[in-house]
Amino acid sequence: MSESISNFRPHLRAIAIVMSLPVAWNAPVHALGEDPSSVCMLTVDGGTPIKIPLTPIDQGNGTFQYNSSLSQPGQWDLTYNVFVSPDPAEEALIAGLIQIRNVSSVQHEYRCDFMYEMCPHLADSFMGGSCTIQLISNAGGGQISLPGGDSVWRGMADETTARTLFDGPFFIWASGQGVASSSQNFGTPIPSADGPPVERTSGLRLHFFLTDGDTAKFTSNFTLTAADDDDLLECEDQYIVDINGDGVVGFLDMLAIMNSWGKCGGCPADVNGDGDVGTPDLIILLAAWAG
Repeated sequence: MSESISNFRPHLRAIAIVMSLPVAWNAPVHALGEDPSSVCMLTVDGGTPIKIPLTPIDQGNGTFQYNSSLSQPGQWDLTYNVFVSPDPAEEALIAGLIQIRNVSSVQHEYRCDFMYEMCPHLADSFMGGSCTIQLISNAGGGQISLPGGDSVWRGMADETTARTLFDGPFFIWASGQGVASSSQNFGTPIPSADGPPVERTSGLRLHFFLTDGDTAKFTSNFTLTAADDDDLLECEDQYIVDINGDGVVGFLDMLAIMNSWGKCGGCPADVNGDGDVGTPDLIILLAAWAG
């Protein structure tokens, strides 16, 4: 692992991060061209998760780009340029830049989950990743922080933590207008660390507190590949996604997931049967809805 911290000049306002923006739940689940196999959810100050619409740009090599700028007036300005390659036969990865500016007058807590459906699945894997956090603070200074017991960055497999970076207690701060940054990595050369099996999804989770009036940039990647060719497993549609049993996979099934969000072992909305209703269940539902 390597880590570096530096401070110098510019003039934006400091930190926050990640891929999120408020979109009403009564909006269409799939906009024209929206990707059903990738899901981004934002939670602000522990509130209800907000689904962020994702429109893929096919790069023609098995990689999809998500590139947009969005805003919530008086709250955040968000810019992201993220690439997803879902095939671990080569390297399954999520990589790119996520930036958010906190334009409110108070500090906020942000948690962002960006998950994608991997195919083939993995019986065993190697993994690696990196993240550089950059705080751009205003004249009053600012910080990005997280208490102990949690991590700013998590590489995820089936909504379970595979590896963490920037473990709490954590903070980056600037006393005035300027830039502060910190970098960490693991599994270099990427990917070479022992990784987990993956039955369905992989992705990133970002969690942090950001002071008001500041901007944060996260440049990150999380990569998984098969430990051996025999570890590549065929993808199967093994889940029951018609949650209410009306013969249609659609809006009512999505509502059932949202209404059961959290610990809910044995619930019909626990599509993948892991004891929690969460992002992987929503990804499975959306993929079936669009299929």
